[in-house]
Order: sequence, then structure tokens, then C-alpha cells
Amino acid sequence: MRNNYQGLIELNPNKHYLNADINFTYYVKEDKIDTLTLYLYKDLMIESLISSDMTSYELSPGIINWSPFVLESKRLIIKLNKTFYKNEAIHLHFVYQGTIELSPFHVNRLDEGFIELGLYSPYFPLTEQLESAIFNFDVILPDDYILINGNKTDNSWKIETHGNDCTIIASNRFKTITKSHINVYYMNENNQDVARQISEESQWVFNYLNDILSKPDYANDFSIVILPREEGGAYCRPNLLVISNLTETSKYHIAFIGHEISHLWWNKAQANSWEDWLNESFAQYSALMIVRNFIGEETFKDIINKYKNCLNDTPVIYQLDRKHEKAHNALYFKGAYILYLLENKIGKNNFINFLKQVHINKVDNTRNLLYLLGKLEGEDVSKELNKHLRSL
Repeated sequence: MRNNYQGLIELNPNKHYLNADINFTYYVKEDKIDTLTLYLYKDLMIESLISSDMTSYELSPGIINWSPFVLESKRLIIKLNKTFYKNEAIHLHFVYQGTIELSPFHVNRLDEGFIELGLYSPYFPLTEQLESAIFNFDVILPDDYILINGNKTDNSWKIETHGNDCTIIASNRFKTITKSHINVYYMNENNQDVARQISEESQWVFNYLNDILSKPDYANDFSIVILPREEGGAYCRPNLLVISNLTETSKYHIAFIGHEISHLWWNKAQANSWEDWLNESFAQYSALMIVRNFIGEETFKDIINKYKNCLNDTPVIYQLDRKHEKAHNALYFKGAYILYLLENKIGKNNFINFLKQVHINKVDNTRNLLYLLGKLEGEDVSKELNKHLRSL
């Protein structure tokens, strides 16, 4: 069963201030637990935490280094009043508030320029395993602000989504390009040409991936937001792609657009473990397939050769420590190269069918991936992939 968040988020960009009143229902995933560990942004102060399912709670005095993604959070340990067993529900009512300043990683902010909030500096109580949840928030904003993927009501914006994050992107400066089911938002005039390019090419990417993989996991309408920040990179959420400042067009933009949009298909594995290669390596190789079809074979081979050259300098993927300094290279470059070897082994058509079956069957761990590959292509092929993951 999916965890559930419901409540009210009030945002004041002038004061960088957040007020929250949230009901959180957590469904136990382990066989049994007597404590629950959550994480909350470092400067948010809990006014009250009420539950008939707990006896006490403790918030760490300082930032806890527990995830390669979430770098500005305190740990909240909740002592439960009994042992809870798998699939039982724990109900918690939070009231908290505080300031959210610009993150040193530039992916979270609450100021007059724009608002960007999500799990990287968690404004909602975040589970340790970054578990999927259903989010249903009423967000109060200044009158002239627009909330991306929100629905305006009389006094607030409603945002409903599911996944491991509920990203709040809002501003009073958005300009929009709409084509088919894709809305591209940008804020500055020097982003306009890039926004037009992304509008066109993202449609091509959707059509290509739909053709080879079938429909993605999420609904049809999709928003792409170009934010005026130079750092922080890009990320994809259900129905949302957020990218950093781009002011010049380039034929290579389709590579990172392809990677991020591919996450609508490749998102099922646990992101906080080595199994994240099923998300990142598959998204990266999907992006290379897009490059091969959109730009050409020569560019594709140049990238593959660059990936090959960095194989010896990266750790193996099997049981990879997500905090390893070269985890990114292993997941993006080595993992994509391993998938390239698999494609060469079984042929392009069989490889596309394999990808499609991985998606359709909602494969979320390597054990099930190897089993599926063995059924489709034989045990020898499955064993070779397993060997590459453990030794290449």
C-alpha cells in the first residue's frame, strides 16, 4: 500500500517562510517495526506532532548525512506505542514552520524570484527508503503566482501527484509554449529559443519512446520548466521535467532531455541503493538510443567510446555504494555501456523487446531482471549480463 500525504502548505516568498499542516499515513513495509525514521529540512521546526500510534519523537540537533540526494535534512525518530506489522497503518499529524533559504546545491529555494521545493531539501516528512506515496496538498501562494501542475481554487492551488516526491514549482514570471500535451515554461526572454527547441524535441522523444516501450507509467499532460539557475542540473518527476538555465540552442540538448524523459519509464527501482542502475543506466542508454536515431550513428559511437574509456576507473555496479565518489560514472557511463554490450549480443530488435518487457512487467530489481532476460534470450545471456555487473 502507498503512503499518503494530505494537508496545507502556505508559502511566503518575500520572507522565505513555510507553514505546514500535514496528515501523513505510513504503511509498514518491514515485517515489524517499533520506531519510524523520517527526515525533514534542517531549518523547519516542529510545532506539534500528534498521533495515537506513538509515544515520543526526537529530532536530531544537526544535519544527518544519510543519502547522496538529500543533503540538508535532520533525522526524526518516532517511537511507536506498540509493534506494528507489515501493511499496518501509522497515522501522524504534523504542524511545522520555518525559513527555507537557497540551497548550496541550488535545487531548492523559496524566494521572490521563484519557488522550487522537493525532496532534496525535504519540506515534507521524507521516508528513509524514498518510498512512493500519494500526495494531495493545498498550496497557498501570493495571488499572482502560478503553481506548475496545480489547479487553482478560490484560496489556494491543489496539487495531486504520486511518486517519491511532490515538487512545488511556482512563480509570477512564467511564459509558456504549449504543443500537444507538453507545456514548456520559461522565465527570461533569452530562454525563448531554447524553449521552442525543447518543445519540438521533447515531442519527438515521447513519440519514439512510446513506439518502442509502450506508454509510460504516468498521465499524458507533461510540463517542462526551464529555471534561471546555473547549478543543480535537471530532474524528472511524474508529469514534470525541471532543467537549469539554457540560453543557447544545441543539437545535443536532446541527449539530456531524452535521459530525463526516459525516467517516466525507468523509475521503478529503489533510488537509494545500487539497484538505481535500473533507473539511471536504463535512462542513459535510452538517451543514447535517442541520440543514435535523432543525431546519427557517428555521434552515438563517439559517446560509447568515451564510456568505454572510463570503465577501468569506476567501481562495479553490483552492490555499488551510492555514496561512492564515482557512483555517478558507474550508473550513467558503465551501466549504459553494459547495456550497449547486451544490445550487440542479442540484436537491436530483441533488445528493444527486452526493454519493453522490463517496463511492462514493472521490474524493480536485478534478480528479476536477470530472470526475465533468461526467459527471453536464454540463460547464457543472463549469466553474461550478471558477470558484467559484478566484474566489468
